[in-house]
Amino acid sequence: MPKTVSVHNGSAANREHNRRNPRTTGQMPHIQQDLVHHNETWIDIPVREAYKQIFQTAVDDYNRRQSRPERKIRDYYNQIRKSAKKHTAYELIIQIGDKNDTGLSADNEIACLREYYNNW
Repeated sequence: MPKTVSVHNGSAANREHNRRNPRTTGQMPHIQQDLVHHNETWIDIPVREAYKQIFQTAVDDYNRRQSRPERKIRDYYNQIRKSAKKHTAYELIIQIGDKNDTGLSADNEIACLREYYNNW
């Protein structure tokens, strides 16, 4: 049976919602709490830590080239957090099929998503 692939890109990420924390999602009718145990988390890094892993080398290189101290970036995460036009993290959601044609035993779909993720 053919399946569709859906991609949602660009929203500000909400880590507690995505982790299905009951304090955050407990009153949300679109989240079926009895199915949450089927969710898989492949990587779960706090955003501030991800910023260090991804951007710290570039920030250090930038700061080394600055002769004026006021131009140095002290905390890149906070600089982005304070921006009115940017979010500290965006989410990308990729889905194969939907709730009506995939079900809980989606081994082929999960394998496809893992391969996509690993090659990203």
